[in-house]
Amino acid sequence: MREETVTVKIDHPLGSTDEDNPSVVYPINCGYVDVERTAGFSELDKQRVYLLGVDVAVDEYIGELIAVARRRDDPETVWIIAPENISYTIQQIEEMIYFEEQYYDSFVEIVDEELWDAYDENEKLLGFDLKRSQAKSLPDGVYHVIVNVYTSG
Repeated sequence: MREETVTVKIDHPLGSTDEDNPSVVYPINCGYVDVERTAGFSELDKQRVYLLGVDVAVDEYIGELIAVARRRDDPETVWIIAPENISYTIQQIEEMIYFEEQYYDSFVEIVDEELWDAYDENEKLLGFDLKRSQAKSLPDGVYHVIVNVYTSG
């Protein structure tokens, strides 16, 4: 899959409760994206979506597809959408969607993942790339990846 901009329609806003189980409160906005079943047909399917990085309840949101939650024990996949230019590690995404994905044998795949140069603690280039999602959340001031941004111009 490739990163793309999509319009999410929210059917479970942040802070709402589940119809079947009122004790479940949604910690993030959840909804769907209308997608074509097959190219050339006008019928639409509803692709389930977790909307991350939006800390208020919304009815609709335009965001970027950044990852997909795939389930080994269920045919449904769930797209992970975030505001433009916001990215998360796999660990961060897993923590935010755990409220629902805990009931499935699922894993997260990052879409169009950014690669970083890997360095050791002495800032010596190690000669391989590291996927951004492989970086772990660490306490402030603790680093294990140094990011170099290359621009042309």
